[in-house]
Amino acid sequence: MKRSLIVLVITIIFTALWAVPIVADDTTAKESTVTSSESTSSDDTAGKHAKDSTSTSTQTTKEAEAKLEADKRAEVESRSRRERSRGGRYSHGSSAETSGGSGLSFGFGSGSQNAGVIVSPGGGDRKPAMGIQWMSPKGVGISFWASGDLSGPSDLIDATIPHSDFYLDSTRGSYAIEVMFALSQKNPTVTLGVGVCTTKVWNYAVSNATGWRWSEGTDRIERFAGQIGCRFRVSDRMSFQYAYDTIQHSFFGLTADF
Repeated sequence: MKRSLIVLVITIIFTALWAVPIVADDTTAKESTVTSSESTSSDDTAGKHAKDSTSTSTQTTKEAEAKLEADKRAEVESRSRRERSRGGRYSHGSSAETSGGSGLSFGFGSGSQNAGVIVSPGGGDRKPAMGIQWMSPKGVGISFWASGDLSGPSDLIDATIPHSDFYLDSTRGSYAIEVMFALSQKNPTVTLGVGVCTTKVWNYAVSNATGWRWSEGTDRIERFAGQIGCRFRVSDRMSFQYAYDTIQHSFFGLTADF
C-alpha cells in the first residue's frame, strides 16, 4: 500500500514537471501572437497615417500651385493692361493703341469712336454756347455748337413801330459746324477744327410806352469758325478738353470713348 502511494506521488510530480513547460510555451506563444498582431495593427495604422499625410500633402501642394498660377495670371493681365494704357488706342497702319491709353488720345489709326459735350461760358457780347463733338476711330470727326436764341423773339410784332418813342435792340442766335482732326497720338492730344459759323440777328424797336417789340428786319452773318485745343485723359474712358474757338473763344468739354 505504501509502495503504491509512493509510485502515485512520483507519477503526479513527474506529470506536473512535464506540464509546466508546455503551459509556459503555450502562454509565450499566445503572447507572441498578440504582440505580433498589435505590431501588425500598429504598422497598418502608421501606413494609413502615412497615406493620409501624403494625400493631404498632395492636395496642399495642388492648392498652392493653383494659387501661384492665379497670382501669376493676375500679374500678367495687370501688366498687359498697363502696357495697353501706356500704348494708347491709335497707331498708324495698325490696331495697336497709342500712348494716350484707353481714354481719349486721338490719332490716325484704328480704335474706338468718341463723343462728348462742349460748353462755352461766353463773355462780353458772346452768349454761352453748348454743343457736341464726335470723333471716328480714324481720328476725324465733327463738332456742332449753338449759342443764343436760334428761333428769335416769340413776341416780335412784324410791323414798323407807329411812334418815335422807342429804342433799338436785337437778339441773335449762332450755330457752327466744324470738321475735327486729331493731330497727335499722345496724351494730351492736340485737336484742330475748321468750319463755318452762321449768325442770325433779329433787329427790333422796343416801345418805351408799352415795352412791345416791333420788327426792324433781320440780318444773317457767315463767318469762318476754327478751333484748336487739347484733350487730357482723366480716366480709362474719359477725357477733359479745353479749346480756343475763333467765335466763342473758350470751350470746355468732356468726352468718352465707346
